[in-house]
Amino acid sequence: MGTVAVFDGMTIMLYPSMADHKPPHFHVAFDNKLAKYTIGECEFYKGNKLPANKLKRLREWWEMYCPYLYWMQENNDVKRLPPLSHKKED
Repeated sequence: MGTVAVFDGMTIMLYPSMADHKPPHFHVAFDNKLAKYTIGECEFYKGNKLPANKLKRLREWWEMYCPYLYWMQENNDVKRLPPLSHKKED
């Protein structure tokens, strides 16, 4: 399993093959816990659910990189993606 991104205390990880991972999903490690979320809809799949604030940030990141997650699994090529940057307060 390769690390795809790290931000806000979360490590996003992905296995490089979809063959054994139905539905297609990614792993999120946080606070010594592990959660799995589907790539297609970023829905909770298994493990420990993220707290609401972390889930919001995860979904913001997922909206930008969902196609890349699919590509990585389909091509067996896990690469590092940019983390979600912190928004500036106005």
